[in-house]
Amino acid sequence: MGFLGNTLGTCRMGGRVVEGTGLENQQGRKALGGSNPSPSASILAVFLFIFMSFSLSAVQMRTSARAYETLKEVEEEVSKAFLAAGSNTQSDLILVIYKQAKSGWSWTNFYRGEAQLWGQKEDGKYNLVKKFSIIHYPGEVGPPTVDKPENLIEGVYAIGAQSLNPLSKNFLSIRIQAPNLADKHAHRPAFPSEIHGGWFGQNGFALGKEGIKFLYSSLYQHFQESRNPVQVMIFPFPFQEEFLYSYRRSPHLGFWDQLMPMESFFRETQKRPRFVTKAGKYYWLSEISREALG
Repeated sequence: MGFLGNTLGTCRMGGRVVEGTGLENQQGRKALGGSNPSPSASILAVFLFIFMSFSLSAVQMRTSARAYETLKEVEEEVSKAFLAAGSNTQSDLILVIYKQAKSGWSWTNFYRGEAQLWGQKEDGKYNLVKKFSIIHYPGEVGPPTVDKPENLIEGVYAIGAQSLNPLSKNFLSIRIQAPNLADKHAHRPAFPSEIHGGWFGQNGFALGKEGIKFLYSSLYQHFQESRNPVQVMIFPFPFQEEFLYSYRRSPHLGFWDQLMPMESFFRETQKRPRFVTKAGKYYWLSEISREALG
């Protein structure tokens, strides 16, 4: 049976924390009943336990005829792509976004960026499931600032089940939750961004209809089986020599220095980078010192 046949998928309470996003998923258990409960009390306790378990297992996601048709259309394509990557939609997922994936300067942001969906394998590493061309996005490379509030967010964020919008004016869309803790502490004017099926960025990353169909369906299937949020890492570009040289005089170098270790680590090892935030800055765990954390 395909995932569409399972309208209320079983969800794992994974206990994962996406560091720095403020989005936490904690698991707790409470014992039911006391000493020598009466039969009626025992029945009531069992009923409440079953009801609460069912409620926790069902992820309520909005839907629409448009979304339903999309899910049916690309279900097989999504399954084959994850299978080829040695992963599945129930696994931990990471979405990497590069505002500029092609080196060199350009007058526009059309077809400059790239989004990458990665799925975790049994060995803990991540394999690339699919790449998406970003047709357009507003602003320029760099985080939003007082002078450039139109710039889209950069850093590490999260997507939850309620982030999926089946009624978007841009066909389908996925909301990236912002600001995160680092943005708040640094007083960056960060606002939620979208990944959508339109052709112009407006307030997010435009993938076009074909791109958003696959990504939306992949995340929909994921949240049917898991309550773990999808981590989103948004970088200006791959931190490689040709890009760094082009932006060697950028006013954002100080901020990018915080992101560089995480991007390089993930790109080279395909392992999830672990980090914390303090006073508006990202600290990659492998580089943290007592002085840095206080």
